[in-house]
Amino acid sequence: MFKKWMYALTLTVLTTAFAAGAVLAGESQPGKGRQRVYGEVTAVATDGFTLVDPAGESLSFTTGPETVFRSKEGELSGLEALEPGMKVFVVAESAESGNAIARVGVALPDDFDPSQWRQLRGEVAAVDVVAGTFSLLKNDGETLSLLVDEGTRFAGGLSGLEGLEVGTVVGVAAHVGEDGQLTARLVALSPAAKQTRPRRGTVAAVNPAAGTFTLLTPQGEEITFAVDESTRYKSKDGSVAGLTDLQVDMVAVVMAQSQGNGLALATVVAAGDAEDLPEFDVRARGEVTDVAEASLTIATADGETLTFRVDTQTRFFSSGGAVQSLDGLSIGATVIVGAVETEDGGLLAKVIAARAVSP
Repeated sequence: MFKKWMYALTLTVLTTAFAAGAVLAGESQPGKGRQRVYGEVTAVATDGFTLVDPAGESLSFTTGPETVFRSKEGELSGLEALEPGMKVFVVAESAESGNAIARVGVALPDDFDPSQWRQLRGEVAAVDVVAGTFSLLKNDGETLSLLVDEGTRFAGGLSGLEGLEVGTVVGVAAHVGEDGQLTARLVALSPAAKQTRPRRGTVAAVNPAAGTFTLLTPQGEEITFAVDESTRYKSKDGSVAGLTDLQVDMVAVVMAQSQGNGLALATVVAAGDAEDLPEFDVRARGEVTDVAEASLTIATADGETLTFRVDTQTRFFSSGGAVQSLDGLSIGATVIVGAVETEDGGLLAKVIAARAVSP
């Protein structure tokens, strides 16, 4: 059985890394040059150290007053306590000089096995509080099932499994059991993945080389969005399947996540010619207060209560495609609804964009 103190130590590693701004994804942040490395120390100098990683590559890091050192017994008080032969986990960031500056250094026991741990990032695809499990949809399309138990720690504003919402982007440190089952030991809300409100407008520019496009809103605001391989595209006839299919003057609805660098990452882009998209008599944003078999009711910020009918032509949009029908919505979800007035004076929802949903 994997030792309990090893869990605690590994969580110390990952929690410290998270607090230092590391991405719990096994990926560097664009423009930041951030990396996480595991290896064995081969040399220690007055201003840094060198280690060799499992692939045999030698890597050097400089340290400074901001470098944080951690270990199980507290013996790793600073650079002076680091010795050749120690196994360490390092969170580092590239400086303008090209050097890698260690932000976090954690000493690990000699028998630490990194293959027993996985660091993941993705969208919560499903939550089962009773079973103590949740599913994670990774950016590469793979869906993983993870167990949660009394040893699981939640961070970044998450209080527990019941606080997870479908569509939320999280970082996960998971232990791989002997049977291959993944058990989440740390689940943290990704600070770089805050969902922005859906935006509607006209495509003003497309830059495939930069991987961006610009949307001109009805209010005259120009918003530039980045896209990547995880961005999903929707169109009436399927003709818009990627960034290069977007054309200037197309009408688009965009759902995106803030990346913390001033440029939002588009997660869903619904686009088409103006005549292909419905004209709305009513556009409303609010919190869902009731969900019936074929309708939903929302309360807007100004206190207005609106009920919308839903039919087979109503289109749903949400981060990760978690909401495909009314069944995916629950009380408290935040939605934006585009609707038309019917002959009987009612409102028929043509588009429902869900920003925050609960299972």
